[in-house]
Amino acid sequence: MKNKKNAPEIPPLVGAKEFSEMLGWSNQALSMKLLRQREGRTVRNPLPEPVQILAATPVLWTLEQAEDYKKRQVTSKPNYD
Repeated sequence: MKNKKNAPEIPPLVGAKEFSEMLGWSNQALSMKLLRQREGRTVRNPLPEPVQILAATPVLWTLEQAEDYKKRQVTSKPNYD
């Protein structure tokens, strides 16, 4: 068993629900934007690349990524194109 002193530090993470709430978007709007982006479609203000995509919790970003993205937003509506 690893000593906690030597364990890698994991940054705070947010899922799609938390990220969408931070932006004032619906979870569906965030999911749709991410889907279009991951399909290779051109989207305005692309979301940061998730650090992990899982089955149970679809997407994880670091809190820093989410906060940086929120600062760059000029509108509270998601831009899909």
